[in-house]
Amino acid sequence: MSYNYKQKPPVQGQYNGKPITRGCAVLLMAVLSTTQHGQVYAQNEEGDEAAIEQVIEEVVVTAQHREQNVQEVGISIQAFSGDELALLRVQTAKDLSRVTTGLFMNESPLNQTDPEFTLRGVGTNAGTSNQNPATSLYVGGVSVPYNAMVGHALFDLERVEVLKGPQGTLYGRNTTGGAINFVPQAPGSEWGGYFNASYGNRNITNLEGAVDVPLSETFKLRFAGVVALEDGWQTLDTTGFFVNSRSAIKRRNGDVERQAIRVSALWEPTSNVEVLTTFDAGWNNSQVIAMEHFGNALRSNPRALCSFPLTGVRDEANCASFAYDSSTATLIPVTLGGRNFTVQDPNNRGTFVIVSDQNTGPRTSIKDFGIDNDIDAEATGITNLINWSLDRVVVTSVTGYRTFERTTGIGQQGGPFKTIGGSSAQDIDVVTQEVRIASDDSWGSFNWQVGGYFSNEDVNDVLIADLSEHHLFSEVLLWGFNQETETFAGFGQIEWDLSEQWQLIGGLRYTSEDRAFDAFGETVGYGLVIFPSYSNEVDGSKLTWKTGINYRPSDDWLVYGSIATGFRGQGFPASIAFSANQLIPFDEETITAYEVGFKSTVFNGKLQWNTALYYYDFENFQASAGIDRAGIRLIVLTNAGDVKVNGVESEIVFVPNAQWMFRLGVNVMKSEIISGDYDGDRTARSPDFSMTGLARYDSPKSFGPFTPFAQVDFNYNSKVQFQLPNRPGSQQNSYGIVNALFGAALSGQWEAYLWVQNIADKLYRTEAFGPGSTFLPAGILYGAPRTYGASVSYKF
Repeated sequence: MSYNYKQKPPVQGQYNGKPITRGCAVLLMAVLSTTQHGQVYAQNEEGDEAAIEQVIEEVVVTAQHREQNVQEVGISIQAFSGDELALLRVQTAKDLSRVTTGLFMNESPLNQTDPEFTLRGVGTNAGTSNQNPATSLYVGGVSVPYNAMVGHALFDLERVEVLKGPQGTLYGRNTTGGAINFVPQAPGSEWGGYFNASYGNRNITNLEGAVDVPLSETFKLRFAGVVALEDGWQTLDTTGFFVNSRSAIKRRNGDVERQAIRVSALWEPTSNVEVLTTFDAGWNNSQVIAMEHFGNALRSNPRALCSFPLTGVRDEANCASFAYDSSTATLIPVTLGGRNFTVQDPNNRGTFVIVSDQNTGPRTSIKDFGIDNDIDAEATGITNLINWSLDRVVVTSVTGYRTFERTTGIGQQGGPFKTIGGSSAQDIDVVTQEVRIASDDSWGSFNWQVGGYFSNEDVNDVLIADLSEHHLFSEVLLWGFNQETETFAGFGQIEWDLSEQWQLIGGLRYTSEDRAFDAFGETVGYGLVIFPSYSNEVDGSKLTWKTGINYRPSDDWLVYGSIATGFRGQGFPASIAFSANQLIPFDEETITAYEVGFKSTVFNGKLQWNTALYYYDFENFQASAGIDRAGIRLIVLTNAGDVKVNGVESEIVFVPNAQWMFRLGVNVMKSEIISGDYDGDRTARSPDFSMTGLARYDSPKSFGPFTPFAQVDFNYNSKVQFQLPNRPGSQQNSYGIVNALFGAALSGQWEAYLWVQNIADKLYRTEAFGPGSTFLPAGILYGAPRTYGASVSYKF
């Protein structure tokens, strides 16, 4: 959780309207947070400066749809301010996993720009665009129900809040893991703004800025934007693999180009009405990273697994993949989806090729994308938030419209031949409306809210896959689907202060969901026959609830306990299908979460210790699983059984003096499947042990106009599996990443610093595809190598 601290006189005073005593501070549960502090002195009656002490400032969150000090909320929450996100170089949603204890993010093998979150062992490993995440995402209070819609740059944020555990009452469906709130900066009352600029190796360039324009006392504007550019770190090299003349490539790959803008307008026509309207747009014109080739079949027998999927050890001397080289074949022109392709004549398929990658360097791939590997994505959104204070109640309306369009190259294996690869296109539209009525301060010991919610989601997706050089057949496939989801919900929650120490919490939510799905397919060439059409509809309703109790033995302690439920509704697998049973809808998943914890301040406000113990009863969990049918490996989203998750999460922040701050966060858990075909396996992307930490130093002395500071942060994950069933070839062994920066503040407006990420240039996997199958060559995605550069920021 983010926090700031400053120095304050050790005298009794007022803090946020409440009395405080010497050494008492409001502390935050920090996750890889940075600190901003200055010197504040008190004068005694003789005019002398008094001694100073540390005070950690209050951070307000809106996790329960109202402003609260985060330490007074009986939920595990981590929050980051915009300044902290900048210093930690959190530039996209997927970067949050580096700084959030218990949150794991992987690269989707189908659409790499889609962050797929697993929070405390609860997530989904499904890459198709129609699947809702288990950790629901919100931008400006509006639900963003698909991961693809937050794959653009993060910028000009007031804060990000990560809520852990199911949030089935106030946030609703698809929060079995939790919820993440992205809160943009609202327009300010005075002229001002900021500008940040960074430049690093591989021509990494980031420019971000915002400006407030108050046109009057009642109407204010804010303009913000960001540009992120980067040369790719990967080399594509297919030279030496083709028998006859063919255009081999050797070039740089993985370039990044993102831009985004936001315009916000705050109108306050009367003292009790506030209207905040926001328009934002983002563009992504980057390149898809190629998977690294890993042979998974015996060179002597294409139908037998080799050592890699069985042991996880790469062995290209004995492992291989297979193809037929089109440059030596008789080709037949075909057209599919408005594009021209060729397939091989079954009577003359050309030269049979055994493929291995003798250059095992992780930064070079022998991948041929077949069609292309460019991303062309655009996301836009309009949000209108109205707060209307009436007699004893506050009425809130949140209206949202978001749209997302993308075409992108894909490639789920690392070979140089066209065994699978192609292009996909998505078009997503989401309309949401929420209305809440909540109590104001006049209700005394009661806080309550009731509300209603509506959403309409429309997803269209078309995939063209080129398998023209596959060793079993030669064909090109087209697979598409349309999915429309309509949701209605009503909810309520009450918080009742039984005394100054005890508080009861209860909430209910009723959700009705209807989902219609239509799929279509077409094949040219010969081999597999894709399923031509499918149409179905599922609907259902669910009551979710929460009950909890908070106990405050003193101002410095909160002890809490809760039982909360959540669900993710029925849906359709949407992956390429060759029979109707591959498209059978999966059932809803449900979770009941038990959690007890405390948030504390000890040692006169210098040490914060926050801990939560949790147990999740997770039934019918939805997961993509590798299934072999008639010799064809299929990845199908299905109900994969029941899961038990046991865990403890603890974080300590120590601020011994004005110069130093230390923070350590640890999550220890066991997420095990206890029924079904994968009984005994661990859920995907759920490390048993993860840790985040940070050390920050701010010099007490200035050198001329410069005040130095330095920071080191790290994150560590134990062994993690990427697929079901668990296999050595689809796992990442334990690894840690260390980052650092060093710089100086100047005159309270300027900051400049040098930074480096992944100091040790650690090699680690972010996704695995295909180990355990002889149908497709296995592919591995890796994280970015060491990056370094310089940044400067100016606030005015």
